[in-house]
Amino acid sequence: MRSLVLVLILFANFAFAENLIVVVSKDNPYTDLKLDEINNIYLGKMNHWPKGQRVLAVDLPNSTKAKKLFLENVVEMTPISFEAHWGKIQSSGQAFPLQKFKTTEEVKKYLSENIYAIAYLLESDLDESFKKIKIDGEEVITPLK
Repeated sequence: MRSLVLVLILFANFAFAENLIVVVSKDNPYTDLKLDEINNIYLGKMNHWPKGQRVLAVDLPNSTKAKKLFLENVVEMTPISFEAHWGKIQSSGQAFPLQKFKTTEEVKKYLSENIYAIAYLLESDLDESFKKIKIDGEEVITPLK
């Protein structure tokens, strides 16, 4: 009986897990990126799209589920180490700063106004105001945890 309960709990957690998506403006010409490219964008190592346009990477607060999933599954850093990393590269001038927003609505507005912006959101936030891009050919990043 205990095994059945554990299986049901694990299944329930899996069934209700939220997927992470990477989104861009509807007018952005890119439709597919590698996970390494997303990682490099958010670590300040890739500042331009493949054809030379400046990447405008959007960041959400550490308290959001999307940010937690992104840090765990993409950059594989804690919030503290991610902030420390950005503090170091910003002080050295090695990368453009992340565009920080507090809400999904602010992100959507920014994406609609900036063709080369990129953001991570929960799949449940997807609507027709922006487009989801594929990561290594997949439409979502399934959480590891």
